[in-house]
Amino acid sequence: MLLLAASPFAFVFNRLAILDTLVVFEFCVLLLVASCASAKRLWPLAALAILVTIMMLTKTTAAVLLPAVFWIAWSATGRRLPGLVRASLAVVVFPALLLKGYAAVVSALGYGAEFSYFFGVNASPEIDWPQTLATLREFFQDCFWIDRILYPAALAIVLLTVAWKRKLLSNPLFTASWIVLAAQAVFIFTRQDDFAPRYYLVMLAPLIFIVTLTFGELITNSRKMAALSLVAITCSVTMNAAMIGQFLTHRDYDFHNAALSIRDIIRSHPEQKALILGVSGNQISLMTGVSSINDGYGTEDMAEKVARYQPGWYVAWNDVVLKDQDFLSDYQLEKVASYPAFDDDDRGALTLYKMVRKTGSAPDSLAGLR
Repeated sequence: MLLLAASPFAFVFNRLAILDTLVVFEFCVLLLVASCASAKRLWPLAALAILVTIMMLTKTTAAVLLPAVFWIAWSATGRRLPGLVRASLAVVVFPALLLKGYAAVVSALGYGAEFSYFFGVNASPEIDWPQTLATLREFFQDCFWIDRILYPAALAIVLLTVAWKRKLLSNPLFTASWIVLAAQAVFIFTRQDDFAPRYYLVMLAPLIFIVTLTFGELITNSRKMAALSLVAITCSVTMNAAMIGQFLTHRDYDFHNAALSIRDIIRSHPEQKALILGVSGNQISLMTGVSSINDGYGTEDMAEKVARYQPGWYVAWNDVVLKDQDFLSDYQLEKVASYPAFDDDDRGALTLYKMVRKTGSAPDSLAGLR
């Protein structure tokens, strides 16, 4: 708990409205419930079926965590054939049926296209195998986001486990934690050029489980190695607490200030419709209350959506996105302001444009909608 509380990685993501944080919580609850299963105790298996379904509905990429949950459930029931059947039913079969039922209800309500769209849009891209080495190198470097001390410690534990402490593998939680790390690593590898830091968040808890379980084993069998592990843990807590302290004492509100400035500009131009078009428009809406439509996702053709809602403002990172130029062809974009927001090449400057409809374009664009 101390290592989790002191993690700056967890600290920054806990302050964001993203699904991955909730998935981490749900996964830990699933591990706890799965560990309570036994040959004579069936309620944990019933609870697992429901909780797995909830986690999958939270975020579909949580599917990579299910093998670890299955391993804990099967281990708790004795790792025999009856337990294998029960764990399979609880973790795979019944959740699949519940998800199918949910999809059927969604389709019956008229949202089947949207449901299918979000599964399709999040599909993994084709793997560029010639870039395998470069992808692996970037992956191992980015794992330092999780923890600068515990991550290399976990790599050392791999060697320790293989060469000496194989007894650790008999602990179901230890094995399940490595299953999670391996499964998530494969998932991140398939994303290749989309190494979003949030993908690494689900690796934090398993990494901490591995370090603490190893520390507990070393206390019993090797005091010198345990002392070395304690030094690493202490350094991790100290460095991480210092980083969180730095975050708190050097707060940065560039994006929030940019959103407030955009709100003020929009309100000062009542002749323009107070509707933002842009991939980060929803974030600006959360902070300012100004309405927006997202140009990144949707089942409706963007040209038709723009013609229907007629937004007055366009926001983009750095410059106008190339794919947006087609459905923006009826508008003249006048650059109004640009704000430095994030320390990121792709999202360095948030730029606001005023959308002015070109002469003669309105009747043609709206004819089909009227």
